[in-house]
Amino acid sequence: MIQTRQRQPPRELLANQLKWTKRWQASRPKQWALKRAKTLLLETVCWKSFGKCVFCESTLDVSGFAQIEHYHAKTVRPELTFDWDNLFLACGYCNNRKRDADHAGRLLEPDVDDGEQHLWFDFRTGELAASGARGKETIHLCDLNRPGLCKARLRQYRLTMAILQQLTDTGTLKKRFRRIAFDPLSPQAQYKLVIRAELPVPVAERDRRKYHAAV
Repeated sequence: MIQTRQRQPPRELLANQLKWTKRWQASRPKQWALKRAKTLLLETVCWKSFGKCVFCESTLDVSGFAQIEHYHAKTVRPELTFDWDNLFLACGYCNNRKRDADHAGRLLEPDVDDGEQHLWFDFRTGELAASGARGKETIHLCDLNRPGLCKARLRQYRLTMAILQQLTDTGTLKKRFRRIAFDPLSPQAQYKLVIRAELPVPVAERDRRKYHAAV
């Protein structure tokens, strides 16, 4: 799970938020937002998570379709349908799996919670585990241990380990990573939770601070 970057909401969203929300609340049209609004929101929420699903960390438009995810479902909290803090980027699988569930805040919140503080990776199975109730609910509600996703995490883990075995000088890891096709320190890299679990601690911590930057 990704802890998203923060930015001010788009001006066009602020200007139209009330009108768009009233439209949805009044008639619940088949399309919850007009094409222009969806395009605007998709472009801006994509920035929050470096083009990856906030829940499963898969790169979108490669491993799945990009969709606008409402942390609180628009059918449950219609007044938050166009609330900037309620909007994120998700793959079609996670979004459809979560659907209209009324989780009442029991789901980890991407712009507040750091998934790496709640979830951990089993290098034998590729599965995620959690000790707390909210982490467990997130795994369950978004089906984060689906077989294909576990296999993808294991591939990322093995690739990271293979590279690290060849790069023993941690002082030059970042410089060397840039010379290869797969850069574990790139913010666009999938499954950073898996990658950081294997990076040398100082490198992992620097990467986390940079990735979770508030601006």
